[in-house]
Amino acid sequence: MKKALLSLLFAAIFMPFVMAQDNANRVIVATNETSCQSYTWAVNGVTYTADTVVTYINATNDTLFVLNLTINRPGSRGYGQVVVEDCSYLWHGKTITASGSYCDTILGDGHTCDSLFFINLQLTGTKVTRLADSACGQYVWHGDTLTESGVYDYYDGTLTCPQLDSLFLSIVTQMPKYDTIYNCGKYTWGDTVLTATGNYTHLVIDTVSSCDTLKHLNFNMTVDTARRAETKTSCGAYSWYGQNYDTTGVYSTVSTDQTTLCQTYRTLDLTVIPQRVSEIDTVVKACGSFNFTREDSSQYNRKITSDTSFSYRMIKKQTNNGGRFCYDSTVHMTVHIKTPTTVDTTVKACDSFYWDRKKVTYTTVPETAPKFSLGKDTNGCDSSVVLQLTLRKAPVISAINGEWRIAEGGSTHLYPTCTPGAAYLWHYGNETATEDTLFVENVHGNLDVDLVATLTYTDINFACHDTSWITIVTYVGIDEAETANVSLYPNPAVGQLNVECAQPVSQADVFNTLGQRVLSARNLGTKGLLSLSGLAKGTYTIRLTLEGGETVIRKIILAR
Repeated sequence: MKKALLSLLFAAIFMPFVMAQDNANRVIVATNETSCQSYTWAVNGVTYTADTVVTYINATNDTLFVLNLTINRPGSRGYGQVVVEDCSYLWHGKTITASGSYCDTILGDGHTCDSLFFINLQLTGTKVTRLADSACGQYVWHGDTLTESGVYDYYDGTLTCPQLDSLFLSIVTQMPKYDTIYNCGKYTWGDTVLTATGNYTHLVIDTVSSCDTLKHLNFNMTVDTARRAETKTSCGAYSWYGQNYDTTGVYSTVSTDQTTLCQTYRTLDLTVIPQRVSEIDTVVKACGSFNFTREDSSQYNRKITSDTSFSYRMIKKQTNNGGRFCYDSTVHMTVHIKTPTTVDTTVKACDSFYWDRKKVTYTTVPETAPKFSLGKDTNGCDSSVVLQLTLRKAPVISAINGEWRIAEGGSTHLYPTCTPGAAYLWHYGNETATEDTLFVENVHGNLDVDLVATLTYTDINFACHDTSWITIVTYVGIDEAETANVSLYPNPAVGQLNVECAQPVSQADVFNTLGQRVLSARNLGTKGLLSLSGLAKGTYTIRLTLEGGETVIRKIILAR
């Protein structure tokens, strides 16, 4: 599709030049062709072996022929060394019965080329099968009864293709299992809950070998009679296993584990210290948040993020003059949280954005908005600037194509290559236009033309732009190409261009479609050779300056 459009582009470039020479309409015949390895064009009788775009003018009927040619190449694929444990092998619909190297060809249709497939085949001459299996006690294989695990082979050489069977066998032996368990309280064994001492049996079927295994269990029910002793000192009443104790003494209890039904005997040696009650007011100021922690119990620890007031009990032991006292204090806390200052910087940019605060260029929007610290503010909190960045793609004008050198008073048609969806604004002289292409007529003197392409993003009310410039150069008098007797060949050129002229050529300049000079050569004489090896495939304009001061402008195509 691109090459077809390129052919029409060549035709559009050539037409103004041809019409200026002949002052008459000319028929254009464009053809797309695909061939394998080579193609001979009936129009000019030339054979081509590579992708190319060729033009030819038939002077008899004044017809311009354009050929857009694609050359395909034969393909091949090799399977490498293939080892087959058999006497034959089916490959590409053919049964192969001997080791060796083989080739298969899939024919093309003239446009596509033949495809070759290669294989280096090695047949072992014996068909091998492998089997892995398990059994309970014994296994019958090819008439033999096997009772042990191992690898077994069976070979039958009487067959036309000898057969080798390999068996990887696992024999599972049926054996009773005996266990003894001592447990305090109920015990789950298989699908049975045991609560009394005794001998139990349980049948288990192996899911792999289907062997039945009978398990025996000698279960012994025991009672936990150990005593757990604790010594505690408390400020005021002490809670122990659901009971509150406010006097010094020794206490005992029996607890039962609800899972195992085991009983445990516990004793508590408790010392109760008299309390002294007090009230404490505390004010805390913090920036952003405050982590409240208590040494006596982590369950009160929390993060405070806003102004709040609360109270909590703080118990502290103290020894004074040989005596022990317990302070039971109620703390009233007030927390004031100051908020850090954060400033959002909203930026909309095209393609990239350089943030001078962090000296960083962003070409994509970061997942987390970048932040820049400004230091302490008047509240004593860190202040920062947060960048809220939005990036959009800018349009790209890669070229403005058209006749950029025309005769005085002539006209030309400019058409851009640009990002799809962009809106155009042309400026030329005192005129403006918004069409996708620009037609400039009756040009006198050099004319500067600039194009501004705009992509508008309505979702963020933002637009990105790109600008390109071109100068239309005019010349006065008869077309120099008719009077200078200049011959350029071959055209299209491959790597070199022959330049022949009745007058010596003092300088040759080659320009691309943007009007940029990409090649220059001096003193070519009446017969010179211009090397185009450093240029890319495409259309160029060559300007020849003769010794008499006359200039000649021609279009050339570099096919490569």
